[in-house]
Amino acid sequence: MLRHRDADGRPGRRPRLLRTHRPPAKDGGLTGCIELRNRNGETIRASCLVALDFSWLVRLGLRKATDPRVLDTIKVVEAVLRVETPSGPLYRRYNDDGYGEYDDGRPYDGNGVGRAWPLLSGERGHLALQAGEDPIDYLRTMQRCAS
Repeated sequence: MLRHRDADGRPGRRPRLLRTHRPPAKDGGLTGCIELRNRNGETIRASCLVALDFSWLVRLGLRKATDPRVLDTIKVVEAVLRVETPSGPLYRRYNDDGYGEYDDGRPYDGNGVGRAWPLLSGERGHLALQAGEDPIDYLRTMQRCAS
């Protein structure tokens, strides 16, 4: 689904690709709210949810990696989901994700604090490769995260 939105959900000057899965909201589609799993029933406006799901549009050949909407969406992903670590850049599954242990170290019990995933650096690397960029930094990040 394409809509003009910035990372904070306000109308933007250029479109980005929005995450869609099923009719997200009881009260109004993309203007409604989605309940976040793993966050004790918290919700987020559908138009504010950022994820790397759009990368499948490129991988499956439905969008070119150089499509301006893809490039603009990557900018939002970099601003919202990217986490700099000593191993390199990692990415969260989506903003306000709650899958993972708590900040105080308590184990995950169905809710928690979302963490950055090395696997998603690979997803980002796929996008870089398909756009003609060098993906080696993403590969090296995944290697450094391996145990």
